[in-house]
Amino acid sequence: MGGIGKTTLAKLVYNGKKLESFFNLKAWACVLEDFDVAAVTKTILQSLTSKNCVGKDLNWLQEKLKKKLRGKRFLVILDDVWNKNYNDWTLLRAPVEVGALRSSIVVTTRNQKVSSLMRNKEVEPFQLELLSNEACLSIFTQHALEARDVSAHPNLKDIGEELVRSEDEDRDEWEKVLKNKIWDIPVEANGIPFSLMLLRNKGAWTFEASSRDTLHFKLENVIEPNDAKDA
Repeated sequence: MGGIGKTTLAKLVYNGKKLESFFNLKAWACVLEDFDVAAVTKTILQSLTSKNCVGKDLNWLQEKLKKKLRGKRFLVILDDVWNKNYNDWTLLRAPVEVGALRSSIVVTTRNQKVSSLMRNKEVEPFQLELLSNEACLSIFTQHALEARDVSAHPNLKDIGEELVRSEDEDRDEWEKVLKNKIWDIPVEANGIPFSLMLLRNKGAWTFEASSRDTLHFKLENVIEPNDAKDA
């Protein structure tokens, strides 16, 4: 699943202070869906050396990488891997096998087949789970309301709970909200951020902004199906 936090967790590990004294070298490579062994090898080598390797062929890149890693304990993180071709993985792995014992390659992927293909049989893959609604509400409260507890804003609690329960079927609606120009305006009305007002009233309000200094709100005539019958 995308957006669950695989890359964030990997970065937390990669930047951890405890690893600085354990590994001699570290490299990070964001792997594109259009997998290319030479491109990934180049990214790893450039991450290790901070030198540009543009125009070099795969053989040159692998020889340089092998020389750099030989006898060193290293950490390489391959982020967002999609490729399921075993031959590609074997070719990519070849120059890193000269490293010292306890060197590590960490792979993040949303594809179970990739995980099965690239895993070390002695190490079980770590699968992230979705956050609970309570944890999501806590994060939402900290970022949207700058508070540790939603109880400080009881009038907004139901909005927050509705947001954290939103699922994939609402994607189109939330994309409309995301692209709305209201996010560019750092103004509050009646103590409630415009962003929350928009989320609370999405579908009922149309936001129009001709500039950062001019706001226009228009209340649409929104009638629920049940209300229409009563009318």
